[in-house]
Amino acid sequence: MDQKNGLFKYNCLISLNYSLHTRENEKTKLLIAEQHQHVVEKEAETERRKAVIEAEKVAQVARITFDQKIMEKESMKKISEIEGMIELLLPVFELSKNKWLSHGQPGYNF
Repeated sequence: MDQKNGLFKYNCLISLNYSLHTRENEKTKLLIAEQHQHVVEKEAETERRKAVIEAEKVAQVARITFDQKIMEKESMKKISEIEGMIELLLPVFELSKNKWLSHGQPGYNF
């Protein structure tokens, strides 16, 4: 009976040892799965942040391009206004020049 009892205890120890190892293996697998999930979440967060940064860059470039076009149109409008003023004033300057030249005013060179 002692031999059977000893064999039973030995088998119980082996079974308990196997159960402990199995439990440790399962715990390790669970920890690995948790860490993998954490890494996947961090990678997804990083990708979202990259996408936001890229979208902001595109929006900034679009804003700059839009502002440049507005400035260009405003500049063209000012140039057109100046050219229009020159066209209006050119005959007046020609008359003034001719008037001064006909009176022989020294010191004025047009």
